[in-house]
Amino acid sequence: MIDENLKKFATPRQWECYVAYHREGSQRLAAKTLNVSKGVIADSIKAIKTKAASAGYAPEYDMNQEVPEPFYVRGVSTNYDADGNVRQQWVKSQIDQDRRWQDMLDQLEERTSRLHILKPSQARVRAADSDLCNLHILTDYHLGMLAWPPETGEAWDTEIASQVWIDAFAEMIDRSPKAETGIFLQLGDFLHYDSKKPVTPASGHHLDSDSRPGKVVGAALDLCASIISMMLKKYPKVEIMVMEGNHDEYSSIWLRQCLAQIFKENDRANVQNIDFPYAAYLHGKVMIAAHHGHKRKMKSLPEVFASEPRFREMWGNAAMTYVHVGHLHHTSEIKSEGGGATVEMHNTLAARDAYATEGGWVSERKTNCITYHKTEGEISRVTVRPKLQ
Repeated sequence: MIDENLKKFATPRQWECYVAYHREGSQRLAAKTLNVSKGVIADSIKAIKTKAASAGYAPEYDMNQEVPEPFYVRGVSTNYDADGNVRQQWVKSQIDQDRRWQDMLDQLEERTSRLHILKPSQARVRAADSDLCNLHILTDYHLGMLAWPPETGEAWDTEIASQVWIDAFAEMIDRSPKAETGIFLQLGDFLHYDSKKPVTPASGHHLDSDSRPGKVVGAALDLCASIISMMLKKYPKVEIMVMEGNHDEYSSIWLRQCLAQIFKENDRANVQNIDFPYAAYLHGKVMIAAHHGHKRKMKSLPEVFASEPRFREMWGNAAMTYVHVGHLHHTSEIKSEGGGATVEMHNTLAARDAYATEGGWVSERKTNCITYHKTEGEISRVTVRPKLQ
């Protein structure tokens, strides 16, 4: 029997699976009706019941006392009489500090279900040099941040960030050589905040935010999809690397997942959809590696990529390794010839927020497109600065 009280704990998609299960009488038939796997049906039902139980509603276990948001049930003690009837019940609750993850997950599920899958373009891709690879770098973009000129010296909001992003990538793509492969390397902290609350995930430090979370999520997806589509018009192959940052530990996960879904039918675009704060790509004898810079110091990164099991074979096949990081918003480079790697920290295109301004931190606003040859390593680079009004 369908329990209508559960509907408020479900997303529309989850509720559709729940209703189909009760209407058809089995997970197998429900899955066949909705053209999904049995696992989707089972996971949807479990998610609904789990969320309901965390709010205090699980009638099959004599739990009928719901608690209001943002609380969740920490425990229930029930006293039964000799006949098994409930005599007394104590419901213990507390503020749910982790519900923000489920809220964003539910929002993301709804948005992902409506994503437009981009199929390969029929446009003819220009002839390209198979020896070359262009690495387009973006780091610490802080989409969703607010900077007020009287306080910070420069303006920054979602609209400005979107225009600067499009202009910068259009210029990089236009000025870079005709390479066979283009890499979109997003080095982390793409989004300024990671939940409905504008605070840093680890410390809870308050952040200056420009817009509502839903608008920022939509802008993030639109911008990334637009840039990758632009790159596909120039490059026969596009590699997409979205790194975790200290501001967007969770957001980087859903961004990778969504981009993988958007471009799943395009065999010229590959999203490295791995939940790991380090990533790498091998271009001939050149290893191009990446990390945001918040977990390990620059000087120790060659050791990480040389010893990490998933990169050992790539490291062994490479004659040269270039490791790229962001995090501190300025340029720095460590050459470790003995260690076999050059580690470079990159600037950001974004303006400073009030926190950075008050701390006296200043960095040049720019980004790079670096061209690598399969055997010679870096051979050129294009530097782009934001076009400010």
